[in-house]
Amino acid sequence: MIWQDLVISIVSFAFGLMIIPQVIDSFKGKSYINLITATLTVVGLLILGFTFATMGMWISTSANLSTCCMWVLLMILSLKNYLRKKNESTIIG
Repeated sequence: MIWQDLVISIVSFAFGLMIIPQVIDSFKGKSYINLITATLTVVGLLILGFTFATMGMWISTSANLSTCCMWVLLMILSLKNYLRKKNESTIIG
């Protein structure tokens, strides 16, 4: 294992942990994030995960893909909350 693999994996796992409060708020229906931001982040993380895999950096690959899963979950919850809010505003207005 190379030291870069360890450093990248620690930072990637930390990024995944940092968005847990946002995922919880989205799960409760309190918030949503911009879907373009979430989509581009997921695509970028998938590209990084593939790149790390081709370099044999398996810990970084798994860390990146776990963070990518968190972003996919956040994207799905945000879309659900956005559509619910949009439907509520059209019913009221």
